[in-house]
Amino acid sequence: VAPAAATDNLPTPAVSSPPAVPDQVPQPNQTGDIPEELAMPELIAPPLADGSVFAGPEFGPGPVSCPTGECGGQCQTPCGPRCPCGSPWKYWVRAEYLVWWTDGMNLPPLATTSPSGTPVGEAGVLGVPGTTILFGGTDVLEDNQSGGRILFGMWLGGSDSLGIEGEYFGLDRNSLGFSAVSDAQGRPILARPFFNVNPRDQGTGDFDPPARRDSELVAYPDILAGGVGVQVSSQLNSVGARFVVNLIRGTADGQDPRGQGYGPPRRERLDMLLGYRYLDLDERVAIREDLTSLDQAAPGRFQILDQFNTVNQFNGLEIGARWHQQRPRWFVEMLGKIALGNSHQVVHVNGAT
Repeated sequence: VAPAAATDNLPTPAVSSPPAVPDQVPQPNQTGDIPEELAMPELIAPPLADGSVFAGPEFGPGPVSCPTGECGGQCQTPCGPRCPCGSPWKYWVRAEYLVWWTDGMNLPPLATTSPSGTPVGEAGVLGVPGTTILFGGTDVLEDNQSGGRILFGMWLGGSDSLGIEGEYFGLDRNSLGFSAVSDAQGRPILARPFFNVNPRDQGTGDFDPPARRDSELVAYPDILAGGVGVQVSSQLNSVGARFVVNLIRGTADGQDPRGQGYGPPRRERLDMLLGYRYLDLDERVAIREDLTSLDQAAPGRFQILDQFNTVNQFNGLEIGARWHQQRPRWFVEMLGKIALGNSHQVVHVNGAT
């Protein structure tokens, strides 16, 4: 069988003609409108389950149909996914991390020392040359404190004109400690200064007026060995409940590069706040001593505790205003409040030996 020639019966390839080039590219008409041949297709929003139409930034401008009873039936400029007259949310919860600075606590001098060789009656006494304050006599707990706040609320009725809001905030307990301990021989000199309103004669033990500065020994060579420790703490907590009444609100459509109202809307509102505020400030000072007598004729060991707890509670009426401006991805808010009420202060003093 004779083989066929390799090039005898090959099919002829089809040659396609290039597409026709129009004589003229469609140009905009004199009014500046885009011709129909190049007009962009319209974006049509799908209806929602309840029959309302979403006309948010994804679908361009257009009328909004609100469900019955929502937003009080006021449907004007689009400013929300479902509702054109303010916030589309009925409930809200908000959590914040706080970093606050407080005034701190002013302490009297609580621990002192004196140079070696100071007479016993002058050791650690304020005002005597050489006496040094080891702890106290200044403000403490002035560093920043961490805390948190949680806020929750809801709108009443079918609009965001009247709502209720609850709030709690608190700061972590801020504390500070101090301690000083002598060696077994009672060095260095340590003392706790105080103002003696009923001084005694050291020799006879009789009254020795007038009242004057004095000190209690914590450590003194060959008389007493020991240590003193101080613990200071402060904690603040608060709760509140209030009505939120809308005073002013408005919206403005965003603008696309061509000046059309296609962009996301901007919301702005001013609310008045009226409610109740409770504050609780709990501060504590505890002073502990552990003393051992070095007098062989009067041996003994003493443990002493002095504790001061102060509770400041405030109950009052709180009034304020909150301005809020919302953008698609951020918001700016300003808040001002003042509270008028009663402060109840209690001090608990405990001691043990």
